[in-house]
Amino acid sequence: MRVRPRFRKIVSLSPQEVFSRIQQFLQQKDAPCTGTFLSSFAILRIPPEQQHLWSPELSIEAEETAEGTLIRGLFSPKPPVWTFFASLYFFVIFVGVAGGFYGLIQLNLGIKPDAFWAVPLSLVLLAGAYATAYTGQKLSQEQMVTMRDFLEQSLNGK
Repeated sequence: MRVRPRFRKIVSLSPQEVFSRIQQFLQQKDAPCTGTFLSSFAILRIPPEQQHLWSPELSIEAEETAEGTLIRGLFSPKPPVWTFFASLYFFVIFVGVAGGFYGLIQLNLGIKPDAFWAVPLSLVLLAGAYATAYTGQKLSQEQMVTMRDFLEQSLNGK
């Protein structure tokens, strides 16, 4: 079962009641998640003893609308994982672009363009980083299902 990275639902509870219900369900002995709460924002995580490198977080916002309370959730990697991949993408793209420009400069100056090797290398590294991130998403799928089911149960009061 593939879980969408976004969660969106309208409920007839107030935002305070939504977070109160989630907190009540988190206090149960067999709760599959832990949580951090602010006034209109919460983050659900898998308990530390069950976490691995690819364990996701579920960020939840609750906003009062005319139809009821709109609950938005977004699954994402932990901040260190996200920061690593963002930095890796930036660095690899920078090396590829810089190598390409430097190779063009060498070519225009009549020098053997040795720097062009950076362009295909950066493409291979980008493909590898993408494949690794995609694999990580697949490995976190089960925990995403667990967190989504937990959120649905706490909102439904079951």
